[in-house]
Amino acid sequence: MDGIIYRIARWADSRRFFKHISVDDLRMHAPVEYQEQVARFTLPDFQRMLGLFGLDIVDRYGDYQLSPYDSRPRLG
Repeated sequence: MDGIIYRIARWADSRRFFKHISVDDLRMHAPVEYQEQVARFTLPDFQRMLGLFGLDIVDRYGDYQLSPYDSRPRLG
């Protein structure tokens, strides 16, 4: 994109999702690199955490438009 090369690698382990991003711009001395990680929670994890505060999960949705949840790997 506009002479800039983006390399993105994604992976997961049993506890987290990871993303490594490398931005290679020829105008810079070296690529800029970022690594993101987020916790990998299961549905029972959310039920337990919310239950500590007296909350229950009534329904699950797949996106901000409230589409049905489709069992993606992001939540067990």
